[in-house]
Amino acid sequence: MRVIAGSKRGLKLEALEGLETRPTTDRVKEALFNLIQFEIQGSKVLDLFGGSGALGIESLSRGAEHVVFVDQSRASARVIARNLERAKFQDAAKILTQDWMAALSQLENSEFDLVFVDPPYNAALETLVLEKLDLFNLLSEDAIVVIEHPASRALPETVSGYSFLKSRHYGITALSLYRRHMNDNSNLPG
Repeated sequence: MRVIAGSKRGLKLEALEGLETRPTTDRVKEALFNLIQFEIQGSKVLDLFGGSGALGIESLSRGAEHVVFVDQSRASARVIARNLERAKFQDAAKILTQDWMAALSQLENSEFDLVFVDPPYNAALETLVLEKLDLFNLLSEDAIVVIEHPASRALPETVSGYSFLKSRHYGITALSLYRRHMNDNSNLPG
């Protein structure tokens, strides 16, 4: 694994060994960042189910302001910390070593501009995560949520509080993008 572009282009990143994590391949990562390239500069990013931290670190390399990494695995948190140190991004990051739901509750009202959601494929948490991001008011206006999931499982195009942007398939992996839309209360009686 390596950083593809930006200030740390070419930097090799450590990954966890074994079958516990499924790192995003460079091919999928490159496609993902091509899809969101104009959303990154100056953004506040949440890397949920962070694994090695590759997506958040790629964001920092491309100009994101700050990234919060969440992973309940202590081994993953150590790898993320080492990768941040290697990239010299420690001051632009925070690591929460806890369950994703507890982390979202702790981060309530933080307003992220970009969220990466890459849960274990067998967990099927994608729609629940979207609902909880909205419930805990974790998204800025027009925030983008990128979900990596098995290509064999289509995600819904209709999710309350979100506009479905697109879905792209790369072998067994799919990326689905949603944009948060604010509730329009202009037609409600005052």
